[in-house]
Amino acid sequence: MNEYFSKRIGDLNKGEESVSEIYLGVVSVMSKAFGIKKEEFPRLVFKDTGTLPDGVNDSRASYNRRSNQVMLRKDMKMGDIAESLGEELGHYVRHKLTDNIGGETKNTEKLTNEFFGFLGRRIAYEGLKEKGLSELFPKGPPTYESRGRVVEFLRGLRETIRRPYDLAENSGETTKELLKKSGEARRKRKDILQHARGYDFAQEVNLEGLDLRELYSLPQEEVRMRFFRQDQRRSGLEKAVAASILIGIPLFFITKTITGKVIVEGTVNNSLMNFGVFFLLTAGVLLSYRILKKP
Repeated sequence: MNEYFSKRIGDLNKGEESVSEIYLGVVSVMSKAFGIKKEEFPRLVFKDTGTLPDGVNDSRASYNRRSNQVMLRKDMKMGDIAESLGEELGHYVRHKLTDNIGGETKNTEKLTNEFFGFLGRRIAYEGLKEKGLSELFPKGPPTYESRGRVVEFLRGLRETIRRPYDLAENSGETTKELLKKSGEARRKRKDILQHARGYDFAQEVNLEGLDLRELYSLPQEEVRMRFFRQDQRRSGLEKAVAASILIGIPLFFITKTITGKVIVEGTVNNSLMNFGVFFLLTAGVLLSYRILKKP
């Protein structure tokens, strides 16, 4: 990664000025993609760590729909700016097109919101790439952690949540301290699951030919129905399970029974039956592995 992009906003002589230029670039992309006037986009605000207002997530970047502001912490690395701005402006566009800026919060779902946030990252990347500014994404196209790494991290948190008393005995920490950590781990786990699932589904969406404004205006129930369906994004493992079952069951029963009579002779029929059993056993092994790997 370029040395400039590894620097933090607050460490650069003209850090905030540089970020403002990047912000205008991302706004230009999102304005064109959604047909929203540039002057209607949120104001960019820089905050020191721990100074964000009550009720606003103290993450490196956040969008406050009440004040219509995008907030960035000064300890954020320059290489993460464009991607984070894409996500927060993705949140803004979703709120804007569903008339949810200012006032009371409408019935919104965290998982669906994160889905639109990650799509915002992808839209920002593609738009800046068209402008010849792909270097603003020094890590390349937006991607999310592999499912395996997310599961591994969640399992670590689960131990902290479930066994605070046991951990207290082994670590030397007080039970009170471990219970506090357990509560923090529980909140962290919930946050990761909401982000991971929303991001995961957003990675699968084919943006080509989509009416982005229409997509971001959809009711959340329709979003879930159209884009959060497992049958639309089966993993290679799940496809193998389905194929094994679809092949195995017909082979087994075709060779087992014809017009109610059991076939006991014939090498071909016995071979077919063996194939059927093999596919069914394979499906069972793969399915068991899939279940055991769930977070």
